Order: sequence, then C-alpha cells, then structure tokens
Amino acid sequence: MPSTIGYYLVILGAINWGLVGIGAFFGLNLNVVSLVAGAVMFNALENIVYIIIGIAGVMTLVGCKCATCTACRADAGMQKEGNMAAK
Repeated sequence: MPSTIGYYLVILGAINWGLVGIGAFFGLNLNVVSLVAGAVMFNALENIVYIIIGIAGVMTLVGCKCATCTACRADAGMQKEGNMAAK
C-alpha cells in the first residue's frame, strides 16, 4: 500500500512538472499544486505537498525498506514462483 501511494505521488509530480514546462512556453501558470494548494490555504501547504512528493520520489528511486513493503515484496516473489511452478 505505501509503495502504491508513492507511485501515484511520483506520477502526479511528473505530470505537474510537465505542465509547468508547457505553461512556461505559453506564459501560463499551469502548476497544479500551486493552483490547488495556494487557493486553499497558504504557501506552507504547497511546500508540504512538494516535500511529500519529493520523499515519494526518493522512496521510489531507492526503494522502501520498511517491514510492510518487505513483506509485500516477499509475497509477490512467492506468487511469481508459484506461477512458474504451475506452468
């Protein structure tokens, strides 16, 4: 579950940066995080969102070492071995 959330945060971050780049060509502010978080609260919320997305990116790159994720990887490996043995 945590790796799934991290995966989606990384995807959202990538889409956001893509929109920022496209918006720069047209002189628009297409930063979704800034538009949503800035309209709701204040800049601190926007910075917290960026930090969370950054942590998710690092965890996706390096890999999570927590017990939950280790157990999920072990279960997935066992399922793959079981599928191979059935063939």
